[in-house]
Amino acid sequence: MGLCTFPVGYEGSYTGFQMLRTEIARALGYETDQTNPLRSSYHLRPEQYRYINDLTLMGEWDSVPEDPALVLMIHEDCDGMIPHEIAGQLADRIESAIPNLRENEPTHSEVRYRDMARTFVSGLRLCAEGEFAMEFG
Repeated sequence: MGLCTFPVGYEGSYTGFQMLRTEIARALGYETDQTNPLRSSYHLRPEQYRYINDLTLMGEWDSVPEDPALVLMIHEDCDGMIPHEIAGQLADRIESAIPNLRENEPTHSEVRYRDMARTFVSGLRLCAEGEFAMEFG
């Protein structure tokens, strides 16, 4: 069992997806805890917790937050969607982090952060251009 987004932006384990989100957060300057890669996590800034609610967990936002990366960081890892109206800005934000991503997770060489991020960005761009949501399932 694992996570798949449509169009293909990510296909793999839930743990791998959390590791990718944590690595993106780290590369964007968020505080992270990566002492145990299988339980990696990131910390929102205090003022950003106001964005967390039942709707945003599923990808439903009234507007794009000041940091589009919050859409990915707050999102549930198994359900919901990322709307096409936000997908392009999120793709830009993730793409800006790629040079700062580690190539892979030292303890799990199959987790290749830069490749995973590029694939996710490609899926987001397809959504933005085609005007359809990226679905999680």
